[in-house]
Amino acid sequence: MGSIFGGSAGATTGYSLAPPAPYGGSDPYATTPSPYGGSPGVATSPAYPSSIYPGESPPVLFPGGFMGAGMAATPGSYYNPMGEFAMPSALKLFQGPRFRHGWVGGGDGPTDLGMHESEVSIAAAFPNFLGSNQPLYVVPSFALDLWSGPADGVADLPANAYEAFVDVGWQSDPNQIMGLELGTRIGVFTDFDTFNDDSWRVLGKALGKFRLSPTTTLKAGVMYVDRVKIKLIPAGGVLWQPNPFWRWDIYFPEPKISRYWQTLGTNDVWGYIAAEYGGGSWTITRTSGVEDQVDINDIRVLLGFEWGRSEWIRQGRRTAFIEAGWVFEREIVYRRTGGDMDPDSTFIIRGGVGY
Repeated sequence: MGSIFGGSAGATTGYSLAPPAPYGGSDPYATTPSPYGGSPGVATSPAYPSSIYPGESPPVLFPGGFMGAGMAATPGSYYNPMGEFAMPSALKLFQGPRFRHGWVGGGDGPTDLGMHESEVSIAAAFPNFLGSNQPLYVVPSFALDLWSGPADGVADLPANAYEAFVDVGWQSDPNQIMGLELGTRIGVFTDFDTFNDDSWRVLGKALGKFRLSPTTTLKAGVMYVDRVKIKLIPAGGVLWQPNPFWRWDIYFPEPKISRYWQTLGTNDVWGYIAAEYGGGSWTITRTSGVEDQVDINDIRVLLGFEWGRSEWIRQGRRTAFIEAGWVFEREIVYRRTGGDMDPDSTFIIRGGVGY
C-alpha cells in the first residue's frame, strides 16, 4: 500500500523520525527544515528570517557553491540546507505511535478498483549503533487493505489483505561529504486465508550520497521491491535546496518539491507536490480456490500540506499531513493464474498523524 514500500511520497518521509522510515519518502534520512531558526512559536519576520544554516557548514566539493558565492548565513546560526540535522544528545527509545489512512476511489464498475489503505506503527531508536554515532531505527507496523472490485469476473481479488512487517533503517554521519543510507523491510503480505512461502517478503534499499555543494546533494542506489512484475528499481537523483523556503528533491522513483507556506502558532506549514510508484504485492486465494500472488501497481501524483512544530520539522518529524491526487497507470498482475487487467484511473485522498 502507499508507495513502493508502503510509505507516502507526500510524507516528510516514511515515518516521523530523524531519520524517518527507510522506505517512505524521497529522501529517507532528511526532511524539510524550518525556514526559521528561532525558538518554536517565535517566528522571525520573513524579511529577516533566522537562517537554518550553521556557522560551519559540512564538507562539500564546492563549499562556496557552483558560482563561488555560496549562501549567506547568519553568524553562528545552524547551516544545513540539506535538512540533515545532528541527532539530539538524548534520543528517546520509543518515538510514539503513528497512523495514516488513504482512500482510492472506485469499485462499482467492471474495471474499477476501490481501495482503503490503513497503517499503524510505532518506532524505536537505538542510539550509537555499532559505534557509528548514528541511531538504528526499528519500526514494527501493521497495515490493512480493503478492496472493492473489479467486477469483471476475470481479475478477482479478496475483500481484504494485510501487511505485518518490520522496517530497519540506518544512515552514516550526514555531516560527511559522502554517506550511505541503508534500509530493509521484512514481513508477511497476504490475505486472511492464504499463507505460503510467497507471503514472506524481504524488501531493501541502498543509497550512496555525495554532498556536491552547500545546496546540492547527489544520491544514487537501488531499491529491491520484490514484486511479481518488478524486482529491482534504480534509485537516485538530486536534492537541491536553494534557500530556506524551497526544497527540490528530484529523486526517482519518488520526487517531491516542497515550499514553506507559513508558521501557525508553533507549527511550520509546508505545501508540496509529489509522485510515487504505489501499490504492493500480496498472496491471495482466488475465487477458484487456487492460491496465487498478485501485484497492484500504479503511479500517484499528489498535492498536499504537512505541518509540525519548528524543532520537530528540523529533526525530521512532523505532526500530520493531508494530501490528494490522481492515480493512473494502474494494473493488476498475477504470478501464475492469469486474468491481468488495468483498472480505471481515479482519485486518492490520504492523511496521517505522525508520518
